[in-house]
Amino acid sequence: MKKCWLRIVCISLGAVLLLWVLVCCSIHMYINPDNYTVVDYNLVWTECDREIKSTFLSGYSYYKIKDIPFHEYVACTYRPFGKGIIPVPLVAKRNDFEGTLSFDTSAAMLCIADGLGDFEGDEWLALRENMVKKEIRRVDPAITEQIARCITEGEDYVLYGYFEKDERPQYLFCEGTYDWLMLQIPIREYDSLIWVADIMKAGDRYVLSVYSEKEHRGHKYLICSDEFAALIHEIVVEHGLSPTR
Repeated sequence: MKKCWLRIVCISLGAVLLLWVLVCCSIHMYINPDNYTVVDYNLVWTECDREIKSTFLSGYSYYKIKDIPFHEYVACTYRPFGKGIIPVPLVAKRNDFEGTLSFDTSAAMLCIADGLGDFEGDEWLALRENMVKKEIRRVDPAITEQIARCITEGEDYVLYGYFEKDERPQYLFCEGTYDWLMLQIPIREYDSLIWVADIMKAGDRYVLSVYSEKEHRGHKYLICSDEFAALIHEIVVEHGLSPTR
């Protein structure tokens, strides 16, 4: 009888402890979307631990980024309203967090990326792994520093209307696929964050395509320097990239 009573007590205590852990996890993993603001429409994550919160009506799903406290930054996907529209990845910063981000210009990389980005479920947790098909070439730090300066200052961008009709920017596809050329620059403060931009051909020039709104429909363009354009052209020839699939 005594053993039976002890067993009941142990089971009860175990249940209480489990409930306490679940409640604590729920408290610590709850976020209020109103407390967060998107940092940069080209900033994405490499890996997330788990989903935190989904808000069906707003189109957002939130995730805990690996090794980053959720009271600093969170990952989220945003699905604009409309049939068949693919969700877009965004990184949001908590409004009361005073930290800043900077580029690691020593480790920028040219990559072949999944041009469709039509990921589902847990595929969003390992975003970089699913997004980057192949790393091609590291970019010289001096070139990356010039790009980082232009991105930070934001003064050298041009809009779509800047280009003549026969020079409109076009993606550089791998033959027979929707995979195209992309630049990725790691973030110095966090291994789990990277800045990415598609590389496009506009007439005889190469440009970086940078998102200017959360739906990823608006773009602005950064014309590549002669040094960067020479590297891109080398990659285009070497890998047979073309504006036509």
